[in-house]
Amino acid sequence: MNMVKQTNSPYVLTGRITNMQNEPLEGLIVRAFDQDPKTPENPLGQEAITDAEGRYTIEFTSKDFRVGGVESGGPDVFIRVYDGEKML
Repeated sequence: MNMVKQTNSPYVLTGRITNMQNEPLEGLIVRAFDQDPKTPENPLGQEAITDAEGRYTIEFTSKDFRVGGVESGGPDVFIRVYDGEKML
């Protein structure tokens, strides 16, 4: 489950990565993106590494998804998870 909350300035994306048996996966790279019709993949914040519980946190600001000042509402967030350079 991923959750995006807006705090004072940055947005905070948190989540937990597990395997099919609901066991946490440590050491994976998580990257967040904003998807819009005109700009299909805007990176959001810095990538995160999952901890021993499979949890990660990514912080970003509206500057990350308001490309050219064109954005109605908040970000349309999706994530990609990598083991090294291999996308899972």
